[in-house]
Amino acid sequence: MLETIINILLLVIKLIAGVASWIMFVFIIYFAVKTEFWQKKIYNIFIGYRKLPAAGDISQSFTVNKEWESIIKRLATKDEANYKLAVIEADKLLDTVLKKLTIPGATMGERLKAIPVSQLPSIDNVWQAHRLRNHLVHTTEFVLTETKTKQAIDIYKQAFNELKVL
Repeated sequence: MLETIINILLLVIKLIAGVASWIMFVFIIYFAVKTEFWQKKIYNIFIGYRKLPAAGDISQSFTVNKEWESIIKRLATKDEANYKLAVIEADKLLDTVLKKLTIPGATMGERLKAIPVSQLPSIDNVWQAHRLRNHLVHTTEFVLTETKTKQAIDIYKQAFNELKVL
């Protein structure tokens, strides 16, 4: 009699533990999906390390070289307003290229986070240039020198070369 009560009690404890385990498992999966943790991991495993398409594969209607020439012409003007526009346009061009290369993300920052270092070795420098662009867009009194502009443009050029679109 005592043995059957103990067996029933152990069975109930096992059932409660099993149900609790499944509930915890469901919560883990739910929060992993909510925080996009697994989406980024799966992307990096299956998609992130794929070879990026060449410049000719992006789109016939989209010409990086033409846009890039326009940016370089802005540097020749020796005008701070054109320096700012050159950095903004270079950042926008890189964002467009990343979209054309089907890098996932709703914003430029998310797309930069999704690129593995193996595909864009200068990613840290690109982040620096992108932060400069954000700073000059959001700070009205920001002064952009020719030196900083050329550094940022060189970083974007390096990124385009690494992505094989320029």
